[in-house]
Amino acid sequence: MIRGRQRYKTHTGMVTQHNNLFPSSIIPVNLRWKDRCTAASWGDHSGNSNHASQSTTADQAELSGGGLDFESDDSSNHYDLAVAIDIDATHSFAMAFVCEIESMTGTMCLVSVGGTAHTLEFVNGKDKMRIKFDNSTTTITPGDGTLNDFLQGQGKFVITIVRDAGATGNIHMYKNGVLMAQDSQASNSAGNVELNTIGVRNSDRYFDGKLYDFIVIDTGSSVTDISGYTLSAMNSYLCAKHGISEERPDLS
Repeated sequence: MIRGRQRYKTHTGMVTQHNNLFPSSIIPVNLRWKDRCTAASWGDHSGNSNHASQSTTADQAELSGGGLDFESDDSSNHYDLAVAIDIDATHSFAMAFVCEIESMTGTMCLVSVGGTAHTLEFVNGKDKMRIKFDNSTTTITPGDGTLNDFLQGQGKFVITIVRDAGATGNIHMYKNGVLMAQDSQASNSAGNVELNTIGVRNSDRYFDGKLYDFIVIDTGSSVTDISGYTLSAMNSYLCAKHGISEERPDLS
């Protein structure tokens, strides 16, 4: 018999925990690996029918390994969500991605509003990420910014961005379920969050890599943070189903 933590860590147990923990009321979008994913569309499992789609064949990424393979030199690969993610200022949220970087010759955008006002992107240099919400920009720098956490060729990894509720809005970053320390604490509470496009900013900064999972949690609260249990469950679920160890890899 599998009990407690043993059950929680099994893949089947994780899927069950995931479905129960994250109801549609707090999940704007949930795109899953190997599940309703084609070159033309990626079916949403949040219960909100927030599917990602691209009807123009030339703009579609290639289906690869149960996810989508975006090419930055294609200068067109991107997908549009049926409903924009809209998170109020000061609300706590989490955005989790399972991705793989194939190359980084410049700053690459994972999700945006289809313009420059709202973006979440990898910063050229392989050490940082940056968010821009309602034109308020914050750079998230693990350690002293020289750790090469986002190198090409390192394979799949889980990256999770979390914002605390309230006026300060501290931003935390997790990689493969492990909190990444910041020498200078990032924060961004002023701007609301609007995102509706995957893989591009404003017809530029195209993502070059593979995307396998994308989940967003919005607590809908300016006073209540995402619980540690919920955050741990989401990170563990994503790591478990992709066979990723919950640890920060040695990239030296």
